[in-house]
Amino acid sequence: MATSQLDQILEKLNAWSPVIEKINNIDARTSAMEQFQQQIEGRVGNLEQFATDHRSQCNVLSGDVHSLKVKVNKLEQKALENDFLIHGLPPSVTAQDVPAVLTAFGAFVGVQLNPVDFREPPRIFLNKNRTNGTIIGSFNANAHKIATLKAFKAKRPVPVEDIVNLPATSTLRGKPITFRNSLTQTNRNILSEANRLKGNLFEWAWDTPDGRILMRKDADSRPVEILSTEHLKQVIENAGNISM
Repeated sequence: MATSQLDQILEKLNAWSPVIEKINNIDARTSAMEQFQQQIEGRVGNLEQFATDHRSQCNVLSGDVHSLKVKVNKLEQKALENDFLIHGLPPSVTAQDVPAVLTAFGAFVGVQLNPVDFREPPRIFLNKNRTNGTIIGSFNANAHKIATLKAFKAKRPVPVEDIVNLPATSTLRGKPITFRNSLTQTNRNILSEANRLKGNLFEWAWDTPDGRILMRKDADSRPVEILSTEHLKQVIENAGNISM
């Protein structure tokens, strides 16, 4: 090969050297990216394995937390076992009227309600819109509360005008008042959700005198105690498997 031809080839190679250098740099970067990707994949694999190893422990802890919440709610409800509410009274009822209202209510349902029957004088509270009042109190004995609940359920409805003097034109006439358990916030939520979700699957959802929330498919089935809103969803989902 002539010297001139060799010089031309070398000149062309020199011209391409920047491009070759860039290609080498790209190769080096690609190799580094591949190594980084392998490191990331390794870390993700470790995290997935960690999650798998600890999932069962998390499930156990979640179950323990749920059980503790149920136990705490039962204890809180136990503390309210003597408490009651009389709801649906007119907003005109004052604290001074409460003893007379209790006496009239007791006479209507057939039980005696005297001031000595309560831990402290029952109080009247108005709702936010001041459209009705609720008497809140606590008996000295749980048996007295249960007896009053049974008497109320046997006698209801209890028209408000038979308990409180109302003007002849009052729009409250004919509306019933209710005597109810005092429930924890948790049990109020459970009962509300049970009534909302039961649909055609269950005929009844109610609270017992000791504050438990029960549901029943029909007259021939056994009641199911609802322990939490999570438990309620499970009961609804498995309604078809509940024994009759």
